[in-house]
Amino acid sequence: MAWGDPSFGEVIAIGSFKKKVAVFQNKGNVWTEVAFHEIHEGSVNHVEWASPAFGVKLFSAGNDGSVGILELKKGAWNITSFAAHECSINSLSVRPIALNE
Repeated sequence: MAWGDPSFGEVIAIGSFKKKVAVFQNKGNVWTEVAFHEIHEGSVNHVEWASPAFGVKLFSAGNDGSVGILELKKGAWNITSFAAHECSINSLSVRPIALNE
């Protein structure tokens, strides 16, 4: 579970053993699911938000060795993922940087 930056509103992200990443938002003491995606082939072991300087981006680490990226743009969630390891990823830390080519 990871709390979103306060600039996103009161939001949390949750990873599950059922391969899903969910985002919930609190409005008026009512938590509502605002996004729900199956990104991984196995359980989701960790979720973490990027700095708000990079927009609304949520990263997830999967038991299948992949990293998922959810990015909110113009009201829609864009989903990408990539294979990062041959075995389970238990945690990740997000610090986007600019790379010079």
